[in-house]
Amino acid sequence: MPGFTIRKAAQADADELYEMRLLLQRHGEEANPTIWRLTKKGEEKTRRDTEEMLKDENGIVLIAERDGAPVGFAYGRHIYREEYEPPNVGQVMLIFVKEPHRTRGAGSLLVAGLCRFFDSKGVEDVTLNYIHGNTDAEGFWGSLGLEHRLHIAGIPLEDLKRRLRVP
Repeated sequence: MPGFTIRKAAQADADELYEMRLLLQRHGEEANPTIWRLTKKGEEKTRRDTEEMLKDENGIVLIAERDGAPVGFAYGRHIYREEYEPPNVGQVMLIFVKEPHRTRGAGSLLVAGLCRFFDSKGVEDVTLNYIHGNTDAEGFWGSLGLEHRLHIAGIPLEDLKRRLRVP
Protein backbone atom coordinates (compact mmCIF):
# COMPACT_ATOMS: atom_id res chain seq x y z
CA MET A 1 0.00 0.00 0.00
CA PRO A 2 2.30 2.70 -1.26
CA GLY A 3 2.20 6.32 -0.30
CA PHE A 4 1.66 6.02 3.44
CA THR A 5 4.16 5.62 6.23
CA ILE A 6 3.30 4.58 9.77
CA ARG A 7 5.26 5.76 12.77
CA LYS A 8 4.86 5.88 16.53
CA ALA A 9 3.37 9.18 17.67
CA ALA A 10 5.45 11.60 19.72
CA GLN A 11 4.50 14.33 22.16
CA ALA A 12 5.00 16.82 19.32
CA ASP A 13 1.99 15.21 17.58
CA ALA A 14 -0.44 16.09 20.39
CA ASP A 15 -2.08 19.05 18.64
CA GLU A 16 -2.59 17.17 15.38
CA LEU A 17 -3.91 14.11 17.26
CA TYR A 18 -6.34 16.31 19.17
CA GLU A 19 -7.65 17.81 15.92
CA MET A 20 -8.09 14.35 14.40
CA ARG A 21 -9.92 13.17 17.53
CA LEU A 22 -12.36 16.05 17.10
CA LEU A 23 -12.80 15.12 13.43
CA LEU A 24 -13.50 11.52 14.51
CA GLN A 25 -16.13 12.74 16.95
CA ARG A 26 -17.80 14.89 14.28
CA HIS A 27 -17.71 11.97 11.86
CA GLY A 28 -19.51 9.83 14.44
CA GLU A 29 -22.09 12.54 15.11
CA GLU A 30 -22.83 12.78 11.39
CA ALA A 31 -23.10 9.01 11.06
CA ASN A 32 -25.53 8.74 13.95
CA PRO A 33 -27.23 11.93 15.16
CA THR A 34 -28.48 10.17 18.31
CA ILE A 35 -25.03 9.73 19.87
CA TRP A 36 -23.92 11.97 22.68
CA ARG A 37 -22.53 15.29 21.51
CA LEU A 38 -19.19 16.66 22.64
CA THR A 39 -19.46 19.89 24.65
CA LYS A 40 -16.79 22.57 25.09
CA LYS A 41 -15.86 20.89 28.39
CA GLY A 42 -15.72 17.62 26.47
CA GLU A 43 -13.33 19.17 23.97
CA GLU A 44 -11.11 20.31 26.85
CA LYS A 45 -11.20 16.80 28.32
CA THR A 46 -10.39 15.34 24.90
CA ARG A 47 -7.26 17.52 24.80
CA ARG A 48 -6.19 16.18 28.22
CA ASP A 49 -7.07 12.62 27.20
CA THR A 50 -4.94 13.01 24.07
CA GLU A 51 -1.95 13.95 26.22
CA GLU A 52 -2.62 10.93 28.46
CA MET A 53 -2.92 8.45 25.59
CA LEU A 54 0.56 9.50 24.43
CA LYS A 55 1.88 8.54 27.90
CA ASP A 56 -0.05 5.25 28.16
CA GLU A 57 2.45 2.54 29.10
CA ASN A 58 -0.01 -0.18 28.04
CA GLY A 59 -0.81 1.43 24.72
CA ILE A 60 0.57 2.73 21.49
CA VAL A 61 -0.44 5.64 19.28
CA LEU A 62 0.47 5.39 15.62
CA ILE A 63 0.38 8.12 12.98
CA ALA A 64 -0.22 7.54 9.28
CA GLU A 65 1.53 10.07 7.09
CA ARG A 66 1.51 10.87 3.42
CA ASP A 67 4.25 13.13 2.09
CA GLY A 68 5.23 13.94 5.68
CA ALA A 69 1.74 15.15 6.67
CA PRO A 70 -0.43 13.27 9.22
CA VAL A 71 -3.53 11.79 7.58
CA GLY A 72 -4.69 9.40 10.31
CA PHE A 73 -3.95 7.77 13.62
CA ALA A 74 -4.69 4.70 15.70
CA TYR A 75 -4.56 4.15 19.44
CA GLY A 76 -4.51 0.62 20.83
CA ARG A 77 -4.10 -0.80 24.31
CA HIS A 78 -3.03 -4.12 25.77
CA ILE A 79 -5.26 -5.26 28.61
CA TYR A 80 -4.56 -8.19 30.91
CA ARG A 81 -7.44 -9.43 33.00
CA GLU A 82 -7.32 -12.70 34.91
CA GLU A 83 -11.08 -12.86 35.39
CA TYR A 84 -11.78 -13.64 31.70
CA GLU A 85 -10.58 -15.97 28.99
CA PRO A 86 -8.59 -15.06 27.06
CA PRO A 87 -6.71 -12.94 29.59
CA ASN A 88 -4.56 -11.02 27.06
CA VAL A 89 -6.62 -8.79 24.82
CA GLY A 90 -5.93 -5.88 22.57
CA GLN A 91 -8.37 -3.03 22.36
CA VAL A 92 -8.48 -0.67 19.41
CA MET A 93 -9.41 2.46 21.30
CA LEU A 94 -9.49 4.96 18.44
CA ILE A 95 -8.75 4.94 14.75
CA PHE A 96 -9.31 7.68 12.21
CA VAL A 97 -8.25 8.47 8.66
CA LYS A 98 -8.99 11.85 7.12
CA GLU A 99 -11.59 11.85 4.36
CA PRO A 100 -9.48 12.17 1.21
CA HIS A 101 -7.25 9.28 2.33
CA ARG A 102 -9.90 6.70 3.23
CA THR A 103 -10.11 3.46 1.24
CA ARG A 104 -6.51 3.91 0.10
CA GLY A 105 -4.78 1.63 2.61
CA ALA A 106 -3.88 3.94 5.50
CA GLY A 107 -6.37 2.31 7.87
CA SER A 108 -5.10 -1.17 7.07
CA LEU A 109 -1.52 -0.08 7.68
CA LEU A 110 -2.51 1.44 11.03
CA VAL A 111 -4.27 -1.76 12.06
CA ALA A 112 -1.26 -3.82 10.93
CA GLY A 113 0.90 -1.65 13.20
CA LEU A 114 -1.47 -2.25 16.10
CA CYS A 115 -1.31 -5.98 15.36
CA ARG A 116 2.48 -5.92 15.70
CA PHE A 117 2.14 -4.13 19.05
CA PHE A 118 -0.54 -6.58 20.23
CA ASP A 119 1.56 -9.54 19.12
CA SER A 120 4.52 -8.24 21.17
CA LYS A 121 2.23 -8.26 24.24
CA GLY A 122 0.93 -11.80 23.72
CA VAL A 123 -2.57 -10.62 22.81
CA GLU A 124 -4.96 -13.41 21.84
CA ASP A 125 -8.10 -11.46 20.90
CA VAL A 126 -8.83 -7.95 19.63
CA THR A 127 -11.89 -5.88 20.40
CA LEU A 128 -13.15 -2.43 19.48
CA ASN A 129 -16.21 -0.19 19.51
CA TYR A 130 -17.59 1.94 16.73
CA ILE A 131 -20.74 3.95 16.28
CA HIS A 132 -23.79 2.22 14.86
CA GLY A 133 -24.55 3.83 11.52
CA ASN A 134 -20.92 4.58 10.72
CA THR A 135 -20.91 2.77 7.40
CA ASP A 136 -17.22 3.53 6.85
CA ALA A 137 -16.34 1.68 10.06
CA GLU A 138 -18.84 -1.11 9.42
CA GLY A 139 -17.38 -1.77 5.98
CA PHE A 140 -13.77 -1.48 7.08
CA TRP A 141 -14.00 -3.74 10.12
CA GLY A 142 -16.31 -6.17 8.34
CA SER A 143 -13.75 -6.54 5.53
CA LEU A 144 -11.21 -7.56 8.18
CA GLY A 145 -13.53 -10.22 9.58
CA LEU A 146 -14.61 -8.56 12.81
CA GLU A 147 -18.03 -9.68 13.96
CA HIS A 148 -20.47 -8.09 16.39
CA ARG A 149 -20.27 -9.55 19.87
CA LEU A 150 -22.11 -6.94 21.87
CA HIS A 151 -24.63 -4.20 21.22
CA ILE A 152 -25.09 -1.00 23.21
CA ALA A 153 -28.48 0.64 22.91
CA GLY A 154 -29.68 4.02 24.10
CA ILE A 155 -32.76 6.20 24.35
CA PRO A 156 -33.47 9.60 25.90
CA LEU A 157 -34.97 9.08 29.36
CA GLU A 158 -38.12 11.05 28.55
CA ASP A 159 -38.80 8.81 25.53
CA LEU A 160 -38.34 5.66 27.62
CA LYS A 161 -40.64 7.00 30.34
CA ARG A 162 -43.28 7.89 27.74
CA ARG A 163 -43.15 4.35 26.29
CA LEU A 164 -43.52 2.89 29.76
CA ARG A 165 -46.16 5.44 30.71
CA VAL A 166 -44.10 6.54 33.73
CA PRO A 167 -45.58 9.73 35.19
